[in-house]
Amino acid sequence: SSNHRDAMLRTTDSFRTDLPSRDDLLRRMKKFRKAVSKAKHVVVLGGGASGVETACEVKDAHPTTKVTLVHSKDRLMEKALQDAKDSMALLEKLKAKGIDVRLNTKWNEKEIEEMDALVIRATGVLEPNTLFLKDKVNDFNFFGFYFNLLNVFNF
Repeated sequence: SSNHRDAMLRTTDSFRTDLPSRDDLLRRMKKFRKAVSKAKHVVVLGGGASGVETACEVKDAHPTTKVTLVHSKDRLMEKALQDAKDSMALLEKLKAKGIDVRLNTKWNEKEIEEMDALVIRATGVLEPNTLFLKDKVNDFNFFGFYFNLLNVFNF
């Protein structure tokens, strides 16, 4: 792609400290991009900001690839979107893009295996690591909510 990036930005999504080296990240990104481009079906687990963004990025970059977004809750981005109407509008936009959205669905390894799909897990981060901002930002409480940087991967 002419828009290829040779770097990855690590977001503050967790308290993980065992980050791989830059070269290792680049190698992983290249392998990941290749796997996504070859996949006939991509399943994204998690309907939060990261899962929604990932599903959209894959579908935009690979329109003929089947994309399924699996979320265990009854609506998308339920923590970030307080109004259920906003979640419903988001759901409609994803469906219009051709993304198969499955709400109230608990996934299990056997079901996913039967789908014969590339699985991307976008689950599990409940609280971002924003402690490094405490002395750098006037209104630290502003950063207390869950946030996500978009377009980290360019598929």
